[in-house]
Parts: sequence; structure tokens; C-alpha cells
Amino acid sequence: MLGFFSNFIDLNQFIPASFFKTYYKYFGRQRDFSLQSMLCAFFVQKILKLTTLTWLRAILLNSYQLRIFCNFNKIPSIFTFSRFRKIFCHEIEKLFYNIANYTTALEPRVKENNSKFIQSQLKKTKSQNIELQSHLIYFLTYSNLPQTASASPYITRMFANGHFCYAYKFSILTSGFGIPLVISPAFTFPQNNASDLSLTLKLSPIQKL
Repeated sequence: MLGFFSNFIDLNQFIPASFFKTYYKYFGRQRDFSLQSMLCAFFVQKILKLTTLTWLRAILLNSYQLRIFCNFNKIPSIFTFSRFRKIFCHEIEKLFYNIANYTTALEPRVKENNSKFIQSQLKKTKSQNIELQSHLIYFLTYSNLPQTASASPYITRMFANGHFCYAYKFSILTSGFGIPLVISPAFTFPQNNASDLSLTLKLSPIQKL
């Protein structure tokens, strides 16, 4: 996984210019860690499903390969990791949306993809937590949404096509010019209702001419 990341993904193309400017303006020339290194560390945390910064730091301390991947000469402290997320949370959000522009999925017509479904969940959360601010209502609601749609365990919750949705995962093999050659589903359609599913395929910019 990390080898694929290193060989085929240029992280710099997804980092907003404002993120570079804000990061290096904040730390100046006295910074100990590059922006790319810090972001790579958090990718490692997500890929390895490390639930705490303590685990992340311990793994980095004990893995030479991961330190090379992140380009760390020394490992940031837990405070440094935590401060990074807090100070640059808005820029991290922009990075997330940049990456999401290249993320596509097949969205079936299921109840979880109906706008009325999420609105009802938001209303329910708000009625049970009237003291919370609106942004916390959204956070709590999306955190408690089911991982899969009731219609199929293959329809999973994700951020794709520019928004949160329930969708099928698939992969696209393209030519060097970005022309789609093969679309390979990471699921098996149920035989009984495959023809009943109305799917929308939206190709991201990287897959277009």
C-alpha cells in the first residue's frame, strides 16, 4: 500500500497552495518537519488504522521503513502532531476536498442516498441534543450513520463524487492519457435485484481526456 502511494501518488498536487503558505509562514525557517512529512504521518495513521497519536508515534519510532516513507530524521512529539491538527484544521479540510475530487463511486438508488434520510437523521440528533451547536449536530449525525446501506453490505458509507453518500467501490484502469480502459467492481451484484439498481457513474477529472 505505501509502496503504491510512493510510486504513483504525488501528494504535492493535492496540497492547496494556501496550506504551503500558511504552514511555512507559521513555522518559518526554524521548522523541524516538512508539511509533506507531517501529512504522510497522518496517512500512515489512517492506513494502519491507528486510533491514537501515541500508537502512531510508537509505530514510527520502531519502523525504519515508515520513517523513510514520511521522510523523518526524528519523530515529532505527540504535542507536535496534536498542535498540527488543531492549527491547520481548515487547511486539512481543503486538502481533503482536493483529494475527494479524484474519488469516484457508483451510487445506487437506496434510501440512505435520499436527502430526506439525512435530514431526518439531523432532525433526530438535534431534538436529542438541543444544547449542541449546529456544526456539532452535523458531526454527531454523520458519525452515527450506519457503515452500510440496509439494501446491501456492499453499499458502504464514503465521501465520493464530492459528497457523503452510500456507494459501491470500484477501480478504473486508464491509459497514460487518462482514457478509461477497464472498470472493475470491488463487489458482486446480487443476482435478484442487480437489474433494479439504478447506478450513476461520474468520472473524476483524472479519468477524462
